[in-house]
Amino acid sequence: MESSDLEGAERDVEDVERALERLDEGTYGTCEVCGEPIGDDVLEASPAARDCGRHAGGPERSPTA
Repeated sequence: MESSDLEGAERDVEDVERALERLDEGTYGTCEVCGEPIGDDVLEASPAARDCGRHAGGPERSPTA
């Protein structure tokens, strides 16, 4: 496995671990930027999504959100 593949796999594992933490906290399915619900279509496509479609990867994302 190439290092870029390994790095991608490690990121995926971190994303899933964070999603599990949000599930335990009761915040899974809520956008970390605006607090609005993340659409079922977004969660179905990416179960570890942290943002609603409006804020996915946008510059307004706060590292502490």
